[in-house]
Amino acid sequence: LIVRVAASGVAFVKQAVNWIDTVTVVASCFEVFVLSQVGGGIGFVRLLRLLRVTKALRIVRVIRVFHQLRVLVGSLAATVGSLLWSMLFLAVVQSICAIMMTQSLAEFLADPDPGVPLELQATIHEYFGRWTQSMLTLHQLTLAPAAWGSIGRILIFNVSPLYAVFFLVFGWCVTFAIVNVLSAIFLKQTLAAAAGDSDVAVIERMQRRARDIQRLRAIFSEGDKDGSGTLDWHEFVGMIQNPRVRAWLGVMELDVTDMSTVFSLLDDGDGRIEFEEFITGVMRCRGAARGVDVVALVSELRVVTAQVKAIKRGLPKGL
Repeated sequence: LIVRVAASGVAFVKQAVNWIDTVTVVASCFEVFVLSQVGGGIGFVRLLRLLRVTKALRIVRVIRVFHQLRVLVGSLAATVGSLLWSMLFLAVVQSICAIMMTQSLAEFLADPDPGVPLELQATIHEYFGRWTQSMLTLHQLTLAPAAWGSIGRILIFNVSPLYAVFFLVFGWCVTFAIVNVLSAIFLKQTLAAAAGDSDVAVIERMQRRARDIQRLRAIFSEGDKDGSGTLDWHEFVGMIQNPRVRAWLGVMELDVTDMSTVFSLLDDGDGRIEFEEFITGVMRCRGAARGVDVVALVSELRVVTAQVKAIKRGLPKGL
């Protein structure tokens, strides 16, 4: 630990993991050199050492195979705030409805009609006898909408048909509308968290580039009829005329309508296109890369224009 402090300097205290290591080492030394002499011990030190296992989670940041796990954990962390507010909002709605149901059924349970069976009273009391029981029942209705059939029919057909209005409103407004809106919010934040993770975005872009290169390699190998590792003009034309190849290049945002222009862009001047030239050219001609090339061309054109104007100013006026 001392060596790490000396090597890292001030940067050592900026990482939470280093603080865990420091507390663990200090507590271990206190247990070994102080408490062991008096016959005591502190069991939490052993638990504290387990926190160092969390350092192994840092491997998730560097191994690509775990990037889906990173997206999952990051999405869960990003939705914690919305989760707490959603739970609070649902709890308030369920609490109001639970109070209303408990109060409306209190008279029925306290002074039931003589013809009401005791089993029915016990069942209604189990669902809505107290506020806590009503909250549990409404929570069940929120998470499992199909449960209203057994609960609602008891009240509708044995107490009052007006309870159908309550279950209809609760089902449409809470179970359907509110829960689906909250699900949509969670989905939106999950997608935003996944898109905002720069490391995951880099990994996905590298994977997409690897897939594109693999497709281009297959296209190039199919067009290389003589197996020379290069494409001449005739092989290039035959490859481009293949509908499947044109479709693949179209998906990769490469317009191959003018084959001679595309061939001249990919070729370095020797009349044959090597695989590296093919890959580099296609990547430069697609999507955002074309925008970069256009900006670079405009910049070079400005420089050339400035040089031409300078030369023109130096020429005699009569010329």
